[in-house]
Amino acid sequence: MENNNQAEYTFFNPGFVRINKRVNEEVSTIRTDTEKWEWMDLGTTMSIDWSNFNLNSSFIEIAKGFIFHRFSTVSLSSVYRTKVLFNFIAENNFDELFPWDKEIISQIISKLSKKRELLISFRTFYSWGLKAQILGFNAELYLLINEVKGPNFKPYKNAFLNPIYFSSLDESIILKFIYESYNPDSYSDLVDNIILHLSFELAPRPSQLYCIEIDDFEKITSKNGESYFCVKLPMTKKHKSMNIEKRERKISTVLGSKIEILISLNNKLLNRFDRGLFKNLKTGKRLSSNEISVSVIRQCNSLDLSRKIEPTLFRHHLAQSLADQGASAETISEILGHNSTLPARAYIASTPNIAVIKSKALGSNETYKELNSMLLTGEIIDRRKAAKERWVKGMVGSQYIGGIGSCGLTENTACPKNPVYSCYTCNKFHPFIDGSHENVKDGLMKQAQYFVDIAEKGLDLEHNRPVVQLERTIEAVDNVLQIISKSI
Repeated sequence: MENNNQAEYTFFNPGFVRINKRVNEEVSTIRTDTEKWEWMDLGTTMSIDWSNFNLNSSFIEIAKGFIFHRFSTVSLSSVYRTKVLFNFIAENNFDELFPWDKEIISQIISKLSKKRELLISFRTFYSWGLKAQILGFNAELYLLINEVKGPNFKPYKNAFLNPIYFSSLDESIILKFIYESYNPDSYSDLVDNIILHLSFELAPRPSQLYCIEIDDFEKITSKNGESYFCVKLPMTKKHKSMNIEKRERKISTVLGSKIEILISLNNKLLNRFDRGLFKNLKTGKRLSSNEISVSVIRQCNSLDLSRKIEPTLFRHHLAQSLADQGASAETISEILGHNSTLPARAYIASTPNIAVIKSKALGSNETYKELNSMLLTGEIIDRRKAAKERWVKGMVGSQYIGGIGSCGLTENTACPKNPVYSCYTCNKFHPFIDGSHENVKDGLMKQAQYFVDIAEKGLDLEHNRPVVQLERTIEAVDNVLQIISKSI
């Protein structure tokens, strides 16, 4: 049944289409009056060459119209992937059979039934053609297409089913590498190290790292003279906006100091007019998002980690860590730059197995021994070498703890974290070789037992965040004890 209001389609070509300009050196328009539509996205050149599509002339006009429309609705990489749909149509000669009747639509659906992304792309294409009132697109046939859902897919199902974070051992290996294994005099080494360090602290997407500019880095000094560093992260996932929003994120002093060195090298060695933070020393151009991904993977592959690392795993790790600390879905979504709270809710719902939580929290699990000699703390020292005003003291539960180590933060710098609880996972903390670390462990285990008992009574152990936090601190304290016992 055809719609009498439909007409044959002719692609209206104004000669260009305006796109989201991610960084200053990228063009904000794409020429559409040629056979090859070309653009750059995140440092990578993309193109659609219409002369390479084996489509008849009338259908190719429809395809051009759809691609033109997609530039204003989805990301540039998604536009590029849309050409797979038209390759599929050409390879199966479905363009020659257009307009499609019910039998042809059934054939197309049958071929796409197990290809979820292509099925969605085809459904979107048909919906667009119907709304544009193009001759050959039929409302009743669209209902038929819409009934087919393709393979079952649950968003973020891996977050619900699998542990998507670094183990304690992996985390300590990465931290040690970040802090120690780089040459500040080598531009390329410094770029790689900062990319990995930023990935660990803020978990930005490679596209965000590509878009970071020198001017997005800032050192802020408060009225009382204290300083801290921050980076303005671009929200690149929000592709519909012509102006990319940037959100301020605080970073560590160590990372901020490294970025200061990098900016100095940028100004000295490379073109000052390109304000990109991460560049290729040979070409002078900013690293593409693909090159940034390769940098993270290459560095992680050089380490003895327990699993294969992709840049996305840093985002999973940060989100899961925030969820384990009791952060809300809204907070996690804001920090990671998600467009909805759905991913965050998956992380919040993903909790370790109850038996594993209990055994780890009460110190009976052997996994902490995997840490071996890897310390998250600073160097173990003799208390006589540390000024008394820098000694760490605090409460663990209802028990006072003192004389466990020295804080390495600079004088007049206040630590925002909870003393004792946070010290053993901080590289600024220097444990005393004769410190009362056994008392710390006993106090933490008693507190963990208290939380376990309360949670079990409420049948809510698997969602108990304090237990998970205490587990990591107990592992770190025990690791300090092992190092000290070997050195005596």
